[in-house]
Amino acid sequence: MENSIQSNLTKESIISDIKMSMSADYLNKKIFLLVEGSSDILFLKKFLNEHVDILESFSGKQGVREIIEYFLDDNSDNKVFGICDRDYDYTYQNKHIFYYDYSTLEIMIVHNNNVFNNITTEYYRGDKSFEELRIWILKELSWLSALRKCSFDKNLNINFNGLIIAEVLKNGRFNKEKALEKLSCINNKDLSIYNEFLQVETDDINNLYNITQGHDFIKAFQKLCQEKNSKTPNVNTMESIFRCSFRIEDLTQTQLYKEMNGREINIFMQ
Repeated sequence: MENSIQSNLTKESIISDIKMSMSADYLNKKIFLLVEGSSDILFLKKFLNEHVDILESFSGKQGVREIIEYFLDDNSDNKVFGICDRDYDYTYQNKHIFYYDYSTLEIMIVHNNNVFNNITTEYYRGDKSFEELRIWILKELSWLSALRKCSFDKNLNINFNGLIIAEVLKNGRFNKEKALEKLSCINNKDLSIYNEFLQVETDDINNLYNITQGHDFIKAFQKLCQEKNSKTPNVNTMESIFRCSFRIEDLTQTQLYKEMNGREINIFMQ
């Protein structure tokens, strides 16, 4: 079962679908996997075994949590699980919710050397190795990543919609001043007052993986490739290429896979 093609998903409709499937599962083999959005379904469904039903949440990560909590409170058989982006939230704990490695799905994919090397070789025409390019992008985005984290940690509710990465990134350099001006305009307030909270140790690469948003990274990568390669796909296609390039062999090396297998939650093909 997959519900990603449905529109107007609600908490009630998803719970009803799961209950109906549970009642028809006479062999008690089904596992139900909740994810945040359609891109998660596109990424995960090729790895899942025949007993797994994957469903899209009605409201992103919060929707996943609410449905998981409902079935735990309902004392149903513990076969409803979730996989989400970690983002910046390390406080919420639920034994039925698992997280992609690092901050997001896209960063987990980007972190894989084989995947990033292959895609860089195909589209990037600069003089950096794939490893140098990856670290370069993480560092150039560090100010924006720190601002996103600051907004989450301090509940500032900064609106980042409308900031176009391609407009503040040129020749591989992120224009912090231009980005700050644009974001201040979008939010109708001077965001420079938060600069004191945005000091990032850029030599801590593992931390950069943990705070960088995957969509920011893919947009920056696409822009850098496009500057010297006119045949570079658009951002949406580039994200799809990254998802499709990740193989089951790559998945088995992730912490996500190891944690779920360690708990004997058998959702993946063997």
